[in-house]
Amino acid sequence: MKKIILTLISVIFLVSLISAQQCNPTSCPGGYDDFGVDCTTSGLNFECVRECHIDAGCGSYGNTEELRGIYGVGVGDDNFFFENIFSLSSSQCYRIKSTVTMNVDDFDPGGFTHFNTESYRLFIEDNEDSISDCTSSSFKQFGTSFTTLGRGSGTWTSKGKFIPYQSGGCSGNVAYGLEGDLGVIIELQTANWNNEDNEDKICSGSYECISKSDCGNDGSTGSKFCSGNNLMQNYKTFSCSSNDCSSSESPRQVESCNFGCSSGACVQGECNEASDCGTDGPIGERFCSGDNVMQDSKTWLCSNNNCGSNEIENLITNCQSEGKVCQSGICVSEGGNGNGGGDGDGEGISLTVWIVVGVVVVLIGLLIFLLVKFGKKGRK
Repeated sequence: MKKIILTLISVIFLVSLISAQQCNPTSCPGGYDDFGVDCTTSGLNFECVRECHIDAGCGSYGNTEELRGIYGVGVGDDNFFFENIFSLSSSQCYRIKSTVTMNVDDFDPGGFTHFNTESYRLFIEDNEDSISDCTSSSFKQFGTSFTTLGRGSGTWTSKGKFIPYQSGGCSGNVAYGLEGDLGVIIELQTANWNNEDNEDKICSGSYECISKSDCGNDGSTGSKFCSGNNLMQNYKTFSCSSNDCSSSESPRQVESCNFGCSSGACVQGECNEASDCGTDGPIGERFCSGDNVMQDSKTWLCSNNNCGSNEIENLITNCQSEGKVCQSGICVSEGGNGNGGGDGDGEGISLTVWIVVGVVVVLIGLLIFLLVKFGKKGRK
């Protein structure tokens, strides 16, 4: 019993192993946890399932993108915020920051109400931060650090402005005399928002065979043919290897033909030789031919596998050579009554003959008597 159980366990393990080898589901989507592959079989069909799961949350963040807003600014634009607004999608997660740039074309635009600019202060504000920086450089860029927002909702607004000053260090009187390009940039990294989800990757198929019986039944196939005096037919044997069916054919003897084989069949017949037909020898009763005791004999023949025969009269004995005559197939003494002098075999037959002769004589005598008697009455 233990051997049977171990064998069944081995077969189940082997089938599962073959299934895993022949069917490998695709990998889980990015961000999903892979809980492995489970394969099952039903008859010749198999199915393998890779279980994938993801918890609710943000996936992996991608590369940084920039959303630029560039504004030409000049006299009268100072101390005025320029905005860059971005709508946040609930299907995305965000890491986001704000950057402001200033590219100055002219520090001294002229005009009697304007004063030369020696320095300027850049301001940046967004949903999370508000910072500024002072510079005298013709180009300036600064910004906030990345803020991880998580799942998107609402909008993100980045704002930038500048204030020019007549003296360095961004102190003293306002200059009102700076022209250039103000950039308000939103930098962001996005990731997909994932709801909790199970996603199974499935592959399936079917085997050609698990055991030999799935391939077909062994047996004779094709037409019969002759090999010498033997009637033959090919025999097909099936096998199952690595879940694939194969077969082989080999000739087998169907019958040994007694009278030869021709055109895929045994030749029909009665004999191969005369002795198959019967035994040669005498037939019938002995009879007389003159004073010779004769008897028919049959000789058997085999021709083209069919029986035939010849019958001839054979001399048994010549009665005259014994001083006898032939009567009813036996030699008897001439004039004898069968009680002596004749062959012992004919003694009964000779007595019968004499009785018959006696009856005939009596009948003849009776007939004569009747004729004479009735003849005399007629004359009267």
